[in-house]
Amino acid sequence: MAVVPVEIPKGSNRWLIRIRWQFSPGKRWRKTKLIGIGDKAKDAAFERARVLNEAWTKFGPDAVKLVEPDLPEKPKPITIAEYVPTFLARMQSSGLKRSTLTSFLSSEKRISRPSTTSAWRISCLLRPLPPNSTGRYQGECASD
Repeated sequence: MAVVPVEIPKGSNRWLIRIRWQFSPGKRWRKTKLIGIGDKAKDAAFERARVLNEAWTKFGPDAVKLVEPDLPEKPKPITIAEYVPTFLARMQSSGLKRSTLTSFLSSEKRISRPSTTSAWRISCLLRPLPPNSTGRYQGECASD
């Protein structure tokens, strides 16, 4: 059938099961899983292969869940706006100098709450240069 116990490399006594299931023409699922090393692993590999072959005949493509259960959803990464308050609280509790804290606070205002002037600067930077210019654009940035 589609699940076969194999010894890789030959004579090493390392037993794996090789799974090759075909869901539909052109759509296959392959997996190799290590069962163990030794005579007990050989018996376990043959037993697991038999069980998975039976599961394939009974459940079809749903038998994949026996080999790979559904993984939990990955947590979404934290954004800067969510991290800044905790970072500032940690920095204030660590006993840093007042000038360092002031620098952190002013940076937080620029990063998490961009002003209209910074949006204006970004729009100027993203504009293409005139075709005859060879260096830095010296002109005014007209607002849209």
